[in-house]
Amino acid sequence: MDEGDWRGLVDINATVIVPGTNKSIVVSGNYDYGWEDGVLVGANRVGGAQWYGFAGYVKYIFANCPVMSKTPLLSKSHLGFRGEWFDDADGARTGVDLDTGGANFMGLTTTFGYRPWDTVLVRVEHRYDKADENVFEERGTVDANHQNTFAVDVIVSY
Repeated sequence: MDEGDWRGLVDINATVIVPGTNKSIVVSGNYDYGWEDGVLVGANRVGGAQWYGFAGYVKYIFANCPVMSKTPLLSKSHLGFRGEWFDDADGARTGVDLDTGGANFMGLTTTFGYRPWDTVLVRVEHRYDKADENVFEERGTVDANHQNTFAVDVIVSY
């Protein structure tokens, strides 16, 4: 990228606490659209690139539910689901350099979160990713169009 090249991003987000659920269900979404001049992907120079994507989120907060909040573990927990779709037709954001251009990606994530203390959040996640091209590594070579990821996170706030 030259110093004179431009890059831009439009990011729109919305969050709604579903009425009538005692603030137990939160629904969110976002849309991103980006562009960049003078993008290099592999050895090929693309004059300009564009990408876009959107995501939807649903989070159930057990502490706000009159029944679930009585269970010690669940009173400090939440369950979340996320779905995402991303179009990187030029390969500018993912670096996917194919003869046909970039790739489209889809992801689904399930998260169970537990807050043992106010400043600590422990999350267990499963994520499934899929692309319309073979872009994921499997057994040491890039020959898969999907992957599963499992994670355990510990987040400390201060």
